[in-house]
Amino acid sequence: MNFKDYQPFAGQMIPRRWEDDIPENIFVEGTITRLEKLTTNDARTIRVATPTPLSGQIRTTSVSRRRIDELKEPVPDYDWPAEDTEALQGWMIVYVRADRTGKIRESYWDSSDNYKLQDAGVRLALLSKLKPVEDDGAPVQIEGPMVLHFKTHRDNQSPAVEP
Repeated sequence: MNFKDYQPFAGQMIPRRWEDDIPENIFVEGTITRLEKLTTNDARTIRVATPTPLSGQIRTTSVSRRRIDELKEPVPDYDWPAEDTEALQGWMIVYVRADRTGKIRESYWDSSDNYKLQDAGVRLALLSKLKPVEDDGAPVQIEGPMVLHFKTHRDNQSPAVEP
């Protein structure tokens, strides 16, 4: 995330604009239009009396492609759709997010040797599972790039034409 347009507030320099290119290939940006100093009563309402223990926190860790490959359980058998163009066999990368149990909850395409199969790759990733990950002894959600191999065939048979 990039922070910009720092201005003084309450003895600190606070960025008024931020922007980020999030993994879904979406550019997001925001602008802070108004800052107000908290009153004493407001500050009391947001105080944390007892922090959530590490084991109860929901944290997300980004992991590498290599680490995802190590965590990937056997990919289910999958019928790739027949395509009439592009590569019939190759590789694709989908970006995945898995919960603390390793179940992949989100997936979206990143790149592929056959872009027409990207939606199928996203569906396959959602059917897949990763081994759970712990950080500091507590389960964490993970996200990162998953590599999938695809193999499809061309359906060269024309439909029967009746005389």
